[in-house]
Parts: sequence; structure tokens; C-alpha cells
Amino acid sequence: MDWISKLERKYGKYAISGLMKYLIVMQIFGYFILSVRPDFYYFYLSLDVTAILQGQIWRIFTFLVFPPSTSLFYVVIAFYLYYMIGQTLESVWGAFRFNMYLLAGILFHVIAAFLAQFIFGFSSFLLSFLARLMLLILQPQLNPCHPGRDDVCRH
Repeated sequence: MDWISKLERKYGKYAISGLMKYLIVMQIFGYFILSVRPDFYYFYLSLDVTAILQGQIWRIFTFLVFPPSTSLFYVVIAFYLYYMIGQTLESVWGAFRFNMYLLAGILFHVIAAFLAQFIFGFSSFLLSFLARLMLLILQPQLNPCHPGRDDVCRH
């Protein structure tokens, strides 16, 4: 039994079902904030390493409200795709593993922002774009169910 299965057995009851819906609702809220007061997001909510080090630790989580675009057409399409991808992964992996996947992605995004700031000297806005690009590139590889590998599929 692998370590994720052990964690799932112990903490699986705390998994949030439909987590992608909550993230989309947060980003819809962020879209309205960005539409009405774009400076508010950049000054108070974005993942700014310098501001975090000065004590604004809420930025570690509030950067998640940033929508994929300011174009309403693109935002609607992106939210639909996010929802479909999230529901598919949650139905295949289960709520706990999908929660772990998202939390690990958020954690590594924050770590990458700190590394990018200290090593390369650039901000995390580029990292946000790169994270979304990697999700689209790696999406076909994320599904662990492959023909002939029924041992990894959750039915």
C-alpha cells in the first residue's frame, strides 16, 4: 500500500468534495474585483513575495482568486474547462487525492514564487501563466487509468 492510500484511509473523511466548484466561485469573485478595482487585486491580493515577507501572509492564499483572463468570453470558457477537468479528476481519483493534487499545486506554486523572486528576481505573475500552461500540457498524462492497468483505476 502506497503512502497516499495510507493518508487517504486516515484523513479521507476530511476531503472536500467538489473543491473545483469552490475555486471557480472564488475566481468569479476575483473576476468582479478585477473588473471593478484592478488595483485592489494587485495591491492587496496578489502573490507578492516582498509583501508576504513584510507580513501580508494572506497573499499566500488570496492569489487564488485571480481569474484566468479579463475577457468575459474567455473566462466563461476557462471556468467550464476547469470544472470539467476538476470533476473528471475527482471522479477518477476520488475527493481526497484530488484535494491533495490541488493543495500540492498551490504549495509548489508558492515555493516557486519564492524561488523565482530570490534566484531570478522576477515576480509570480509569470509563474501563474506558466502553471496554467503546464496544466494544459500535462492534462492527458494526469489520468492514471490506462488500458491494461486496472490496478490503478478507481471504479
